[in-house]
Amino acid sequence: MDFNKNANEMLEMLFEFCEDNGIDSDILNEILYIDVDKGQYVINKHSVTRQIWVSSPVSSASKFTYDESEQKWLSNGRELYDLITSELKS
Repeated sequence: MDFNKNANEMLEMLFEFCEDNGIDSDILNEILYIDVDKGQYVINKHSVTRQIWVSSPVSSASKFTYDESEQKWLSNGRELYDLITSELKS
């Protein structure tokens, strides 16, 4: 698995979702910042653990690991993209 490639693709997908939906967001130094009324999301790669770390004003902090067999970023059965996009829609 190419951790950096997969992680960067996920950050870009989330950033594009925000842009497509008029949500204030920015990627700085490979860290995605999303600003909403509820607070700020901070989503970043953690190369040492090969995880994506998420700080959410809704669901708190989570660490997502790439599941090769499912080809998804997962944490306790939750998928990263689905979690963030559903929180941003509500």
